[in-house]
Amino acid sequence: ANDGIEAIDLFCKFAFDLIFMDIEMPRMNGSVATGIIRRIEAKVSPDVKTPIVGLSGNALPEDFSHASAIGMNSYVTKPVALNVVVQTVADLARKGDHVFRRASRVEADARSIFEQLREPMANAESLCTVGHADSAKP
Repeated sequence: ANDGIEAIDLFCKFAFDLIFMDIEMPRMNGSVATGIIRRIEAKVSPDVKTPIVGLSGNALPEDFSHASAIGMNSYVTKPVALNVVVQTVADLARKGDHVFRRASRVEADARSIFEQLREPMANAESLCTVGHADSAKP
């Protein structure tokens, strides 16, 4: 996806086994997009959460804890090496609380929920239960 809004749109259209989410994207950043995806999942398939791996050039401890707090399952710093990607996917696959084959869900339900959330998107940070105050700036 080119930005967070496109990432949410793609999430609503396709069943992904894993999402690599860039933190810094135009229009809507990856933190806000992750929060919205988690809200959609809570309504559409509360027992199945797609693993989301945050990608960022930031490597401070608070960046890792922020990623976890907003619902990311893992966090990888850039530049990303292939062995790190392989290890991250393997680690997620080993964890029993993640399902790599999504439960079947109806696209129309997810689309409807996204449309309901779209209106207040001018204040997108309010859609995340945890986030930075400036995370919704375009």
